[in-house]
Amino acid sequence: MPNADLARDLEPHRGYLLRVARLQLRDEALAEDIVQETLLAALSGSGFSGRSSLRTWLTGVLKHKIVDALRRRRGECSLDAMLDGDDALPPPQALSEHADPSLIAEHRQALRRAQSRLETLPAALRRTFELHVVLGHSAAEVCSAMDITTSNLWVRVHRVRKELLAA
Repeated sequence: MPNADLARDLEPHRGYLLRVARLQLRDEALAEDIVQETLLAALSGSGFSGRSSLRTWLTGVLKHKIVDALRRRRGECSLDAMLDGDDALPPPQALSEHADPSLIAEHRQALRRAQSRLETLPAALRRTFELHVVLGHSAAEVCSAMDITTSNLWVRVHRVRKELLAA
């Protein structure tokens, strides 16, 4: 497909891709950016061979772009910010023996609050969250240990985060 024809063929799929991105990301601006990246990747001639429909191929490209965006964004939100809704406390490694005692006390209180909220959750949800988010095990390791699918892992992590925010 020549580039001008491809650009014309992509336009009807933009709305669909945007709806999928919004559903996955729940962030309007990021969804717009990811859809634009997807369309630019398609226009750059990055591999549509016609073995599937254009929409199916674009959805696959979009899903990969979403995963990449989530990986980039992963470290941006701290548990402290989620729990308190305030500015995040500095990371624990930033606290030294010479740190302000009130800052250390804030950290300890935030950790106690998070821990008490986690303890009220069902064991399977709590364990999944602890393994993946707190201890940093990979999704594959957690899925294997908990005997769950990757989709179920993300659902569980989402539910715990939602509970922590609601508490």
